[in-house]
Amino acid sequence: MIRITRDQIQYALDKRFPAVVTIDSGEILCLETWDARTGTIQGEGDLFVRPHPKGANPVTGPIAVRGAEPGDGLAVTILDIKLDKRGFTGIRPKLGVLGHRITDFKT
Repeated sequence: MIRITRDQIQYALDKRFPAVVTIDSGEILCLETWDARTGTIQGEGDLFVRPHPKGANPVTGPIAVRGAEPGDGLAVTILDIKLDKRGFTGIRPKLGVLGHRITDFKT
């Protein structure tokens, strides 16, 4: 099994980024990922309203598949997902599902 750690990330899906690994079809991978803010939100004091310095929604990879060509369809089977102990959400006044119920930004 190939492990790709969460320090091997990008902040966009872009073909210009070099692959961190090239795999064969059918190979099993273990991908470590970050949350949408790369672990910078640890409590209510870490306001989600502040932009992350590098961007939001980091992606682990990219991963190249040996023999795959532009236009090919790739199927992925997720065997397991393990969640972190902590999660977060941010709500803003007048935005989103609860936005009508708050007056200040909340994390």
